[in-house]
Amino acid sequence: QGSQWLGLSAFQRCLLVKALRTEQLMFAVLEFVRQALGATFVDPPPFSIAESTAEATAETPIIFVLSPGADPFSLLVKHAEEQGYRNRMHAISLGQGQGENAKKMIEIGRKSGNWVVLQNCHLAKSFMPELERQITSFRFAVAPVNPTFRLWLTSLPSDFFPISILQNSMKLTNENPTGLRANMLRCYHEFKIFGVMKPDAGAFAQCSKAEAYHKLVYSLCFFHSIIQERKKFGALGWSNKYEFNDTDLEVGMQWLQMFLEEQQEIPWTALRFVIGQIVYGGRV
Repeated sequence: QGSQWLGLSAFQRCLLVKALRTEQLMFAVLEFVRQALGATFVDPPPFSIAESTAEATAETPIIFVLSPGADPFSLLVKHAEEQGYRNRMHAISLGQGQGENAKKMIEIGRKSGNWVVLQNCHLAKSFMPELERQITSFRFAVAPVNPTFRLWLTSLPSDFFPISILQNSMKLTNENPTGLRANMLRCYHEFKIFGVMKPDAGAFAQCSKAEAYHKLVYSLCFFHSIIQERKKFGALGWSNKYEFNDTDLEVGMQWLQMFLEEQQEIPWTALRFVIGQIVYGGRV
């Protein structure tokens, strides 16, 4: 009975759910933790590069451990703009033949104080020993490293990544949260980072069709969150592992803004085709 269920404590409800509906146990435990300890132990805090790297130094590289569906580069670009380093941040995607260019960027950066971003270190196995020597030399260099220098690395988990770099670096990861609600909250948080929403009032900026824009942004967040959630169900969600990530959401938002500003009426057919078939469908 409903009244009997309401009379149970959160822990008693967990026991009942475990006995009758085992597949719902995880949600019952999360609710128990929320009531007993507070929402901060259940809902993940928004990812902030500034707070996470506040104690970083020039001799300490910062490693982004990549996860499917999360691309930290756009967040890093925004962070560089906030710190006034956008024009002094130099990025290179590692791969065949890029080792020497990366080495030169590090040498220039440690003297001038620029930020250097080496993306996709997992694709440059042959360059890893040289990168290890470069980072080790930071601590034993004759000439001191410029204190404003920062070395950012991005890599998927790999068995050949140098252990010494991992031990002497600051490691960050930004995984997609679990659950539709958490995914949508994360989407709105990123919109505040990219300037789509005003952080103070929570209102949407720079759009003449404010009411339609508000609703379409919600729809886009919902669509993106559903796609990300389906990836967690394996073959039941998608037949292949498609790399949908935050870049798709950002590009979809740019198209949405452009269509609403340039057209007098909302171009539903064009919006569905461009965002659904090209931006997201291009991954398939």
